[in-house]
Amino acid sequence: MRAVFVITSLDRGGSEGQLVQLLARIHPEPVAATLATVVTARDGLHTASLREFGVPHVVLARDCRSSAQRWTTAAIRLDRLVRKLRPEVVYAWGEYPSLAAVPVARLRRIPVVVARHNSGNASIAPWLARAARRADAHAGLVTVNSRTALDAAARHGVARQRLRLVLNGHDAGSWSPSPLADEVRLGYVAGLRPGKGHMQLLDALVQVRAREAWRVDLAGTGPLLEELRAEVDERGLAGRVRFLGMVDDIPDFWRKHDACVLLSPSESSSNALIEAGLAGRPLVASDVAGNRELVAPTSGILAPAGDAQGTARSLEAIIDDAPLRERLGRGAARAMRRFDMDRMVAGHVAALADCRRAATTR
Repeated sequence: MRAVFVITSLDRGGSEGQLVQLLARIHPEPVAATLATVVTARDGLHTASLREFGVPHVVLARDCRSSAQRWTTAAIRLDRLVRKLRPEVVYAWGEYPSLAAVPVARLRRIPVVVARHNSGNASIAPWLARAARRADAHAGLVTVNSRTALDAAARHGVARQRLRLVLNGHDAGSWSPSPLADEVRLGYVAGLRPGKGHMQLLDALVQVRAREAWRVDLAGTGPLLEELRAEVDERGLAGRVRFLGMVDDIPDFWRKHDACVLLSPSESSSNALIEAGLAGRPLVASDVAGNRELVAPTSGILAPAGDAQGTARSLEAIIDDAPLRERLGRGAARAMRRFDMDRMVAGHVAALADCRRAATTR
């Protein structure tokens, strides 16, 4: 089966990583894949992986400055690409790509699948969310990675029979004991951008009154870096919070940390929580719909969303209670086994095949 996948970029992120892992396992059989990205990635990690796997990669709007020019150019060049390659299916991976991929695929009478990986991301402009929902309505199938995202898509008008639940996939993690250190190390893995909960974290940290020594390590980079650095200094947290930048070896990161924290105001299915859980780390996450599917009383603590004081109490519980961290970490490792890589790959291949089959039988 020939398929063109479309994503905004190959910058590091959970969704991008999932797509690269998928392509590595399906190309060239059972799917001869070509990946089109709208813009060039800011670093070359995923791009190098694609070259290693032999997946053809095209950048659609490399030199465009304005957003309007970028997306117009991307749509025009994507149209040229599909006319040249004549794929049997187009797969739009995310909200932004569907705005270009769905109209082009429909124009060329090619069945199209859309992957929806959020349940109402607060960082996405309302007009864009509305446009993405309209694109979903014209897709042959819509894949979602959580029950929360499935319910949200159904509320927004996607018929249940056109929805496919495909959980994120990860290679089996290996549980490791917490590091023997003189302080409790909390890890926070997320891009430093709006919607990932870093300000909520700082609001809570200034109210933490734990008995044990502790610190928080932020893994990731992004447009909020300097603003967050300034906030850390202003709030007197410079001795508590470290900025590590991009982290290449996530399993090694979790071997060096005692617990995972993620306080984003909305989530669908957080890869950061899944990876930490697979490593046997207890989870402290904001009590929002997507996180409730991942964090149970046996694997972590759901901190009250928007409540800095309540979140501080949740962090204190994890910091001051080593047996609790041990018990929840083992529970998290068991719970995350359902996010199986082979099952994820099979689910996306089946969605592509179902979409192609439905189009040919109309």
